[in-house]
Amino acid sequence: MPKLFGSSGIRGLFESEVTPLLALKLGAALPQLPRGVKHLVLGWDSRTSGHSLALAVAAGASAYGCDVTLAGLTPTPVLAYLTRFFDMGVMVTASHNPPEYNGLKVFIRDGSSLPEEECTFVEEFLLKGSPQAPSKPGSLESAEDLVIHYIDEVLRAVSLKRCWRVAIDPGCGSSGYIALKIFQSLGCQVYALNTQPDGFFPARRSEPDEESLSTLSRYVALKGLDLGFAYDGDADRVVAVDSKGRVVQQDSLLASYAHYAAAKAGSGTVVVNVDTSACVDVAVEDAGGRVFRTKVGDVFIAEELKSAGGVMGSEPCGAWIHPWFSLAPDGIFSSVLILKALEELNLKLEEFTSKYKPFTVLRGKLPCPNHLKRAALEKVEELASNAFKDVTNVSKVDGLRLEFSDKSWVLIRPSGTEPIMRVTVEGITSNRANNLFSQARNIVERAIKEVSK
Repeated sequence: MPKLFGSSGIRGLFESEVTPLLALKLGAALPQLPRGVKHLVLGWDSRTSGHSLALAVAAGASAYGCDVTLAGLTPTPVLAYLTRFFDMGVMVTASHNPPEYNGLKVFIRDGSSLPEEECTFVEEFLLKGSPQAPSKPGSLESAEDLVIHYIDEVLRAVSLKRCWRVAIDPGCGSSGYIALKIFQSLGCQVYALNTQPDGFFPARRSEPDEESLSTLSRYVALKGLDLGFAYDGDADRVVAVDSKGRVVQQDSLLASYAHYAAAKAGSGTVVVNVDTSACVDVAVEDAGGRVFRTKVGDVFIAEELKSAGGVMGSEPCGAWIHPWFSLAPDGIFSSVLILKALEELNLKLEEFTSKYKPFTVLRGKLPCPNHLKRAALEKVEELASNAFKDVTNVSKVDGLRLEFSDKSWVLIRPSGTEPIMRVTVEGITSNRANNLFSQARNIVERAIKEVSK
């Protein structure tokens, strides 16, 4: 049986890779975990296949004596937060992926994803087959009003004095009602776009980026708003738009907020993944802190935050973790904290992010079937050893990261959620970045071609 859990849980094409039968089996497996799972909470995003997959998980879990509470349509960070009131949580989501995808993400009580060793336990359980079910099944109840606990906790954690004029764009995902309610309760004047949940994501792609946020950008500029926030389908990511309608570079936003968080804490560690710009190191070190890098995946960032501590953790896609609140990436809470930082510093967003900019960062991806990823990466390592010069450090924490004497770097890694190989390059000049990216892309193309023979 191939590995099920990737860097963000189980994810794939609905019906061919992620099926109701798989969801049923996952539900049956969770009560078998040694930690003891007697009661779990279930939520789903706006994807059309979400409800059926959630009910399949519920059927599997309840058949093995586990009580199940249905939280209904909800963002991933909200479901992760609610897990503290249960033994475990399962979110049916494919996050930023296109509508034909779906997935299953498991959370433990502290809001972090199921640890890697327990993911392995589940995979091995599914290989062995199901044990005898108990004579008494678990209960099933619906409690869609649970989200009020999350809203109340956010409002207890943060208050604002200024009436910010903010646009929000949930992209027809699952966060429209909750994000609108929170910003209004904080006293903001809110302009909402695409808040109606629709699993086909008709207004824009689920993944928020400069291209998909053109409408939000124009709207913020036209209305003269302070800023705008956009979320992906399940709101574990946030992207910001400044008052001029410009989508803020994610690395710059992260570096600026990480500097603020580290300075406010009087130093501290910021945990990021191997795909994060070096400008974050500069920003955090300026505040007297340090940066620690992990594998890609919020589960690895959360584990490092738990074991070593830290003021925040993040991936450069806009998935930020605030460990004092929850160990799950939370786009909604992150956007609220950005407003709080701007208010404390009396800055516009474009002023807040003006100091820390990434060097030239280029990102790309190439199709690679899941079953060829391992062989392709091994071939990449072989080819790269002869192609790149002046390498000062090689890291295999996640994929292959090559660091050079001029602080430029190359990262080649297989995606944990899609059948692709990712290539990321940061160069101190655009020419340097372009040259490194061209070399890296050619190596990956050649590697995939050779292992496909």
